Amino acid sequence: MTTVHLTIDLPTDVDPAGTDALQVELRLLWVLNQVRRGRISVGKGAELASMDRWSFIALLGEHGIPVMAYPSSDLERELGALEGR
Repeated sequence: MTTVHLTIDLPTDVDPAGTDALQVELRLLWVLNQVRRGRISVGKGAELASMDRWSFIALLGEHGIPVMAYPSSDLERELGALEGR
């Protein structure tokens, strides 16, 4: 996989020893946001986060990100069709 390296300016009071952890956290937050916005799938998100699918799904839940985007209007329409409306 090809990667892109970014430079981010941070306040000087950020502990340099914590920059590796910050890099991991920022990458994970970016991946979560891409899934939330529907830009990548849950499977791809898990892969980019270096996690198994089930752990990644649990992490999505911790961040309030739905695994499936299914509008209530679609559900109502399908239930109506099942009931013969």
